[in-house]
Amino acid sequence: MPSQVHRLFFALRPDSAEREEIARAAAGLQAVQHIRGHWLDLAKLHLTVQFLGDFLSTDEIVRQATGAAASLHVAPFEFTLDRVATFPRRFHPPCVLRCAPESEAPLQELARELGTALRTAGLGAHLETRPYVPHLTIAYARSGLPEPSAIEPIIWRAWAIDLVDSHGGQHVQIGRWPLRA
Repeated sequence: MPSQVHRLFFALRPDSAEREEIARAAAGLQAVQHIRGHWLDLAKLHLTVQFLGDFLSTDEIVRQATGAAASLHVAPFEFTLDRVATFPRRFHPPCVLRCAPESEAPLQELARELGTALRTAGLGAHLETRPYVPHLTIAYARSGLPEPSAIEPIIWRAWAIDLVDSHGGQHVQIGRWPLRA
């Protein structure tokens, strides 16, 4: 029997009120058939801050990652999701909620500071090199949207960051660290 792959990432996860607002936005998009495709389970909604990769064994990576998260010094902040878009991809493009440009800076700072802490902890080789684009995936569409569309703004208060292990169709929270200056 093959070993199970564990996909590890740091993410912001919505609280129940934010999840309801995201669900309402998704339902509105479904109702007008703006997007057709596979919609994600609300329990799995998250905004990835740093992706670490896929692993068969996680003990050492988790130890290093939890040490990095514990050293993080970023104050809680708010940001706004205000539009829906798809990322270019030939088959089943991700349908995402994107940030208002003026509220993206604290997310960029969180990703940068966490990246620095992860490199210091010895995990730099596992970090993505492409630019960070904050987004929350809500579906995988049958086809892409021609351009982003406005949605009712969703204000999200980021107060903690989670280390998540995605395996076997589940998202398991390994740890949570409150954001603090």
